[in-house]
Amino acid sequence: MQQVFSFIPIIVFFVAYKFGNFFVPNYQPIIIATFCLVVVSVSSLVYHFLLKKKQDRMSLYSNIAIVIFGGLTVFFHNPSFIQIKITLINFLFGGLMIYNYFSENPPIKKFFEGKIVMENKAWKEFSLRLAIMFIVIAIGNEIVYRNFPEATWVKYKVFYVPIFSLLYFVFQVRFLARNTQKI
Repeated sequence: MQQVFSFIPIIVFFVAYKFGNFFVPNYQPIIIATFCLVVVSVSSLVYHFLLKKKQDRMSLYSNIAIVIFGGLTVFFHNPSFIQIKITLINFLFGGLMIYNYFSENPPIKKFFEGKIVMENKAWKEFSLRLAIMFIVIAIGNEIVYRNFPEATWVKYKVFYVPIFSLLYFVFQVRFLARNTQKI
């Protein structure tokens, strides 16, 4: 169920981008969409902190990044902030995964604590595989953001990044199944 809820912000962003000018005609669609995305992210943060008292780390970090970069986008009316967020966050995660690869006791284990149990060698290889994915997404974002129209970037963000990520993880299932230990 959590996976379904994780798509709500991206759906809100896309719908607001496509139809936001019907309600707020004097603003750029990406500013309207980003504002809506920030509102959803703040709502998610408040909901998890006040009512659930817990939020998974990936959602927490993602929502904080959206609020910061999205807030800058809306405040300065400059879509570059939200567009560059994908690059920065994915390079950051890619760098963290490379750090995990070289770490004696990979910290990524704590992130998946209680969900996946593997030997350190497998964690290191999985970290390297994740680093590749994050870096490819970041490079792809830079190419699309800097060389194509905004509408193409929105499609990249809303459709291509999630589909690529999902397919990439599907291809990792065999590796995880081969290396995961029974709890």
